[in-house]
Amino acid sequence: MAAESIHVPPSIIAIAAGLGGSILTIAIGKALDFVQKRQEHKYSLRKAFFEKRLIVAEALVGNLHKSIKFLESVSAILRGIPDLFEIDNAREYLELRMQELASQAQTILQQTKESYYAAPLYFETETLDQVDSLCNEKFMKSFFMISVLDKSLRSGGTSKEDLLVAIDQFRELLKDVMTTIKSSKVAMVKFVNDLRDEM
Repeated sequence: MAAESIHVPPSIIAIAAGLGGSILTIAIGKALDFVQKRQEHKYSLRKAFFEKRLIVAEALVGNLHKSIKFLESVSAILRGIPDLFEIDNAREYLELRMQELASQAQTILQQTKESYYAAPLYFETETLDQVDSLCNEKFMKSFFMISVLDKSLRSGGTSKEDLLVAIDQFRELLKDVMTTIKSSKVAMVKFVNDLRDEM
């Protein structure tokens, strides 16, 4: 007995081939869509991380800039203090200015700490070393000394000579701190520009 061959009409073969081709096309299309969506998701995550890094880096640079400008204005005020003692109500004026500066110092210090503490989430240690001077002992001490001078003035118990000595010491500290902050700012600006080039 010979096997009989089944004759399939050409129209059914054409339909089956068309159906098979359509299913294959759909399957390949779905697979490509899946790969594309996966790539888009990875890209969106990388982009979001990059944007966060950029925001933190820009905040650090902005806070460095604010700190420099603030400390420059403090230095200018301190330079004029010896002349102030020659006029009436100098102590009251100085007390008012120091209260304002102490308030501004607290605000800047808080903003600086917030951006500095967020940095380890987005940057490696070597990058943070560039920023570390931002929260170093001298920087903190300069802001602390503003509060000390403010309290000394408000207490009224500090002599003019003692106050002038403290102010001279503070001005020397400010010079050192501003030099450190300026070099940190230059390094951070370069870092931000390099970071922008990454994307």
